[in-house]
Parts: sequence; C-alpha cells; structure tokens
Amino acid sequence: MEAVSRKREDKANDRIYARLNSNLKKRIQHAADLRGLDLTSYVISTLLADADKTIQESEVMQLTQRGREAFASALISPPAPGKNLLAAAKRYKQRMAK
Repeated sequence: MEAVSRKREDKANDRIYARLNSNLKKRIQHAADLRGLDLTSYVISTLLADADKTIQESEVMQLTQRGREAFASALISPPAPGKNLLAAAKRYKQRMAK
C-alpha cells in the first residue's frame, strides 16, 4: 500500500497554463523538434534550466581572486571588533539575560 501512495506523490499533479499565439507556438515546437523532444518536455527542460540559472545568479556570490583572498584573510585573521560591534554585543547579552 505504501508503494502505491509514493507513486501518487511522485506523479505530476500541478499544471502551468500559457496561452500563445500560433507563431510563438510554432517557434517553440520547432526548437523542441530540433532537440528531439516533445513540446511539454522541451518547455519543462527549458524552464528548469532558466530557473536554475536565475537561482544561481541570485543566491550564489562569486568573488574575484582579490575578493577571495580578502575573504580568506578576514577568516584567518579577523579584525578586532570595533566599538559599535562591542556595544551591540553588550546590548544583546543584556537582552538575553532577561
């Protein structure tokens, strides 16, 4: 019984609807044909690739060599805390003690 319920969970149930004019659909179908995919598979794979790229660009920070060196240096030899950080830490400790 558990295997049946897992199969139902894995089955695609959500849908995305898009209305296209016939020229757009023909272009997309042509691209799908060139890739050897049906229209749905092409649309899903293309959307997924773009979604992954968008997430990567938004959530992953890429540093230059200089930036990597500065980051590593700050981790290895962090600067002494300034007065603002020390004051914030003191306020935090006071609030957490209550």
